[in-house]
Amino acid sequence: MEVYARAATVSYWDGNAQWYKLWVEHNRYHNSIIQVLTSYVKPGWRVLDIGAGNGILSLPLCAMGCDVTAVEPSSGMQRLLQNEVIKWGIHILSIDKRRLKPAATKDSKKNRLI
Repeated sequence: MEVYARAATVSYWDGNAQWYKLWVEHNRYHNSIIQVLTSYVKPGWRVLDIGAGNGILSLPLCAMGCDVTAVEPSSGMQRLLQNEVIKWGIHILSIDKRRLKPAATKDSKKNRLI
């Protein structure tokens, strides 16, 4: 239980962002999630990605024309996200650096997917 509690902290992700990057590069856990999301979501939807990490879900949705706000309070993960935004050539992703609760509740009714 203690491992899960640590993984829920911003400082955990700040210190482990590079390990997460390596893990994602050698793992395809997200492919089936992306497939389901892109078959369900429609271009133009407003999407709030809470705990966006490196953008593994946000960026494919941006690429298909969604208006995505990526909520990521960890500066380590924000750097990974910004690097991925450049790689993808995405110009429309909004990055919200606040912690989850305030960002999740503000204007949440305007989003089609959270």
